[in-house]
Amino acid sequence: MNDLITKKPDGFSFRLTKAAILGAVALAIAAIVVLGLLNVVIGPNTARAGYLAMLFLLSPVRTFVLKTRVLSACWAVAVAVAGFLIGGLGFWPMLIGVMLVCIVQGMFRIGEIASLSRSPVNFVVFAGIGATGSMELWHVIVGSIAGASVMLLVGWLNPQKSGKLEQPTSTHQRLWYGFMFASGSVLILLLGQLVGKTFTEWTLLTFCMILSVGFDNRVSRVHQRMFGTIAGALFAALMMFAPEPAQTAAAAICGILGLAYINMGNYALFVAFLTPAILLTSSSELPGYVLAGERVIAGLVAAGIALAVSWIFDPFSKAKADRFAAPVVPAE
Repeated sequence: MNDLITKKPDGFSFRLTKAAILGAVALAIAAIVVLGLLNVVIGPNTARAGYLAMLFLLSPVRTFVLKTRVLSACWAVAVAVAGFLIGGLGFWPMLIGVMLVCIVQGMFRIGEIASLSRSPVNFVVFAGIGATGSMELWHVIVGSIAGASVMLLVGWLNPQKSGKLEQPTSTHQRLWYGFMFASGSVLILLLGQLVGKTFTEWTLLTFCMILSVGFDNRVSRVHQRMFGTIAGALFAALMMFAPEPAQTAAAAICGILGLAYINMGNYALFVAFLTPAILLTSSSELPGYVLAGERVIAGLVAAGIALAVSWIFDPFSKAKADRFAAPVVPAE
């Protein structure tokens, strides 16, 4: 896999290949065209659902296993619909839903690699949308299917070279991995409910990204995530003093560079450019330095929780490891 869920986090480098840049530009153009059409033909709600589905599948579509790509796309739609439907039932039913989603996500794990990572994030986002009543169910379905279809098409047009796959993971280990995801996700949501902070989703996303790599690489992932968050947040805070259209242009450039670096497998710079792309396009009344500070605090909280649950759950998971010896044959 040539993406942000690699087994070994890569070193720091500004290097970009022509293929990585062209792939990022192509994906950005495809996203703009499809989301723009959804916005004009149906409305902004459907476009937002499509955008969230694209973010969900940013990593899974880069695997060369066709079955994984298709299942991930179907799961993205299912998570969106389930989150939307349960959102109106209140916080506690939503919390139970998050736990179930995390356990299912754990079943997508192969060896030390999590082919899916942000299921609880999208579930919580759509639950929040469902609770407000600002979107219809069919908007969620149509937008999610459209976004997932675009990502599947991008993955098909830009296939990754096949390589050595991790050995399959036993059901026991996958369940433990799901329980680890669930415990940390629930703790983050409970803390958010307790202190009333608005950056719970960013904390949850950071937590998921840290756990997407193997135990031995999670400290490195924390370093990469925090470097990217701090650098990106500082740049965004400075750019918020600039007039338009400078902010929009900076957000667009950062978004394309972020996609290019994810194509290179450079996670630190992916986050460094993704952070300002998100902050500069966020609608918030808070000052830029407050938004930037919130992202840094959220990253620190998520890192602490991710490392804590890793130290608790991984020894139990490895104690009864039951790996298969049969080689994995990539799907055609």
